[in-house]
Amino acid sequence: MAFFSCDCCFQVIYKTLQPKWNQTMEFPDDGSSLELHVKDYNTLLPTSSIGNCVVEYQGLKPNETADKWIILQGVKHGEVHVRVTRKVTEIQRRASAGPGTPFNKALLLSNQMKQVMIKFQNLIDDGDLEGLAEALEELESLEDEQEQYLLQLQTEQSLLINKIKDLGKEILNSSPAQAPSRDS
Repeated sequence: MAFFSCDCCFQVIYKTLQPKWNQTMEFPDDGSSLELHVKDYNTLLPTSSIGNCVVEYQGLKPNETADKWIILQGVKHGEVHVRVTRKVTEIQRRASAGPGTPFNKALLLSNQMKQVMIKFQNLIDDGDLEGLAEALEELESLEDEQEQYLLQLQTEQSLLINKIKDLGKEILNSSPAQAPSRDS
């Protein structure tokens, strides 16, 4: 039996040497490559790698589909057929208009942390202690970056609140005093 996994999911296909997954997956487009891992899963023996490949999709135009066979690495012969569509939502289109916006930075940090957590799970499954140590360092670095970003946002928030208060005072001071109404 073989199973297919990527950084976002996995699916087991039982009792076949030519598995067909026919699976639709969605994952965040954080700019990183999509890695596919094909493994031989056996309930009695350790799981072993059949091969892996990288699906490059960054060059695709928004909502364009690529249909291709990709040769598996780490194996004498084998390939995987993939169909990849780089879907871009309206929110993503608007967010990509300003690369330095807080929304993009927060989304990027969140996606990077999710990717590291998925990497942790794969490394635990593979029993790769050296890889786990590296992934832990990567996670700690992302946590530090997240803390710095939160401090930056808090500082910017305080500055904006002070500017709003100053503008409010300016508006109140510049508007003409209204005479009291004499309606009786």
